[in-house]
Order: sequence, then structure tokens, then C-alpha cells
Amino acid sequence: MIALVVVESTGGMERGVVQVLQQHDIAGAGVNPKRARDFSKASGRCAKTARIDAEMLAHFGAALQPLPKPLATEAQEALSDLVHRRQQVVEMLNDERRRRHSVRHRSAQADIDSHIKWLKQRLKALDAEIDQWRQADADWQQRYERLTSVPWVGRVVATTLLALLPELG
Repeated sequence: MIALVVVESTGGMERGVVQVLQQHDIAGAGVNPKRARDFSKASGRCAKTARIDAEMLAHFGAALQPLPKPLATEAQEALSDLVHRRQQVVEMLNDERRRRHSVRHRSAQADIDSHIKWLKQRLKALDAEIDQWRQADADWQQRYERLTSVPWVGRVVATTLLALLPELG
């Protein structure tokens, strides 16, 4: 019987695999690829093939016994996805602002300005949707209020912690 399946975390791609494992009562753990690579180097296995990677991840799991990821609720998945999407929109917004400073032609500037305006609207809409999900769960709202009572922890940081660290008490 399989006690634990270890996969590298690859920008969310592992989430579906871990979820299917959990649905079949198999524990799954996503590990940081850098930690896995460092473990591989420390074990003297520097070659990079699918077979070696699989063996190394099995050895990593046996030696370090990473904690299995708990099964996320639909609400947890939604909040996590929305927080990730918000981060992506913020990155796009920052990219466009940098591009705006390097463009001289008016029509290109106008196009960038239009995109910046749209991204700001999307950010506002995402913030509202994130707030709705958070406020709909009494436990999240209570933890959110506790987190935001800490100096320098605002809405974005508190919500990101709730979404990405559900084990946070």
C-alpha cells in the first residue's frame, strides 16, 4: 500500500494530482522543487531524468516524511485561486506601468493607459469577490480580524495568509 506520494510543487500544476490522490484516500505532498533539488544534490544524484527524479522524490519522501496536504474545501480552492489571480493582475499592472514610462508614441501610450485602467477595474472586482468569499465564512472572518489587528498586516496580507496557509491558526 502507498503511504504517501510526493510531487514537486510546480506553480499549481501539482494541485490536481494531489486532489485526485486525496479523493482515492492516498496522501499527497507537494514539495518545493528547490528543496527536492538540494536533497538530490546532497544525495549525490545530480543527473536529471524522469526516472532519477521519481526515485529521488521517493527517497525524499521516505527520509523527510513531508506532511500530506490536507484536502481543500471548494471555498478554500476558490479563495486561493482568486488570491493567485489577484497577484497576477497586480504583476500585469506593474508591468504596464513600467512599459508606459518607456513608450513615446501617443497611440501606444493611450493603449497602455487603457489597459492600465482595465486592470485597475479587474483588481477592484477581484478584491470585492475575495472579500465576499472571506466574509461568507465566519472562521475566516474571525482569523482575518485577528490578523489585521497586528500592526502592518492589512487586508491583502491577511487574506493571502488565509488563502495560502489554511493551517494558520
